[in-house]
Amino acid sequence: MLGVDDYLTKPFDDDDLLAIVQVKIIRLKKVKNANKKIIATRFETVVTLEIFFAK
Repeated sequence: MLGVDDYLTKPFDDDDLLAIVQVKIIRLKKVKNANKKIIATRFETVVTLEIFFAK
C-alpha cells in the first residue's frame, strides 16, 4: 500500500495537510536512523575484515 497516504482530496483542510507532512517527516527520520545503523554495522564489518586479513 505504498503511497496510499499520499492522496489528499480537494478541498483539503490545513490540518490534514499538516498531518500528512508530519507523518512524512517522522517516516523520513525512521529511515535515516535505520540507514545510519546499517552503515555503522557495515563499517564495523569492514574494520573487522581489515584486522582479520592484516594478520
